Amino acid sequence: MTESWDGVSRGWVARLAESVDHAGATAGRARSEHLRDALQTISTLADGPASDPLPDALVLAEIAATLPASDEDDLRVELLLAQARLVLRVEGQRAAEKTLEEAVRAAGRASAGLRLIAIVEYGRAVGKHSLARGLEILTEAQDLAREIGVETDQDRTSRLLADLTGSDRPLREHDLDPRIGHAAARADVLVAMNLMDLGRLGEAFTAYERRVLNLSEQHHPIEAAMGRNLIAQMILACHLVGKIDYQMTLVQVVELPFLEEIRARSQTTGADRALAFWHAHTCALTALLALRYVPDIETQDALNLAEVLREEAHRDAAAAPTLVPMAAVLRAEILLEVASNTAEPRRTGAYRRAVDAATEALSAADAADAQRSRAGALTARSRAALALGEVDVAVADAETAVAILNETGTMPALRSEEVLIAAAEAHNVIGSHERAGELVAQAADVVAQHRASLPGPMRIDFDSEAVNSRITALAVPAT
Repeated sequence: MTESWDGVSRGWVARLAESVDHAGATAGRARSEHLRDALQTISTLADGPASDPLPDALVLAEIAATLPASDEDDLRVELLLAQARLVLRVEGQRAAEKTLEEAVRAAGRASAGLRLIAIVEYGRAVGKHSLARGLEILTEAQDLAREIGVETDQDRTSRLLADLTGSDRPLREHDLDPRIGHAAARADVLVAMNLMDLGRLGEAFTAYERRVLNLSEQHHPIEAAMGRNLIAQMILACHLVGKIDYQMTLVQVVELPFLEEIRARSQTTGADRALAFWHAHTCALTALLALRYVPDIETQDALNLAEVLREEAHRDAAAAPTLVPMAAVLRAEILLEVASNTAEPRRTGAYRRAVDAATEALSAADAADAQRSRAGALTARSRAALALGEVDVAVADAETAVAILNETGTMPALRSEEVLIAAAEAHNVIGSHERAGELVAQAADVVAQHRASLPGPMRIDFDSEAVNSRITALAVPAT
């Protein structure tokens, strides 16, 4: 498959070179037409499988983005957004973020809908390393979406009813370009995710219920899948006892059938691969939830889902390289949970497999320069090593994870309190109780802040969540 794509993509790169060459040699409308052809070609390359010619394509994309079109600001923004997708694949997340920032600046002169798309993509990239700043940008995107009148699914229903009764509302920009509606929906999902990752759990639930819960599977399949992934994370992080059966049923009737249908296709698009990843990740999260809280769960099912997640992350690795370490960390956590539920004499081997999985996750995180996944992998390996009696490894890994946390602050898809309590447990084993106490106090402060953000009834479930229970067990009452 890869070899055939490489052959095809070399042809696309040649076509791109021809388009850029013609655009550089012409002016006015002809230049715009050649740049539009270049844009289509760049998008094809950016959304395809991994390919050797991509660095050459990126050079051409950078040239295309600098060529002025015929008074078409939208075209320049489109070229920069496509270039950013190529940059992500060739040079990584931070380099792509710089290109997206340039796209946002250029979008100041473009149409409002395209400006919204650029801001959402930029906010998503920034949020991967700065949750607070990413939230600011995405909130700005939400404001812009409301300003230009992008419809929610509820709005669309009301409008269709009005149309039936004779409304003559004129067509607007986002009626003609579905990407604008997707950008608005994605901003809503990402705002809720960032709020959760920042520990503002009550606000995250409110944002989910108001803007994400009713996203249409038909109109916004990826954003709806991301929303279901978000609620799975919330159930897991807050131990919402009343929602566990619901979540497991949702996986059986929605996530797994969708995932199996996509995996059965002989050919898939970039959107298919992204959608399959979110379905697989939600299934794996639910497996972890079941392993922790559902008695007599079949561990092999959980292990199978972890392997499916691993496969889907690698299938989408070219377009989204940080998904590989993210999936690898979750797989390591599942193996760790399986090991803790395994009886001797097989328990030692199960923990050894968890160590291996965490080491694989660490390598993937290093390759993708994904600090959050690096801290998660180190924490998982520390816990597994501690269970095997390898205390030096456990303490070293745990302290490295804490150092990453201290350097970067709160990160997406990483629970700070889990990093801290794992380090505390390792220090307690070697007798450094003072250091352990410091770490427990830090973890307890984080948990208290998260708890305070929740409405009263949810706090009871939250207190019994697995990580929070470990922190409570080690916390020393003030004297």
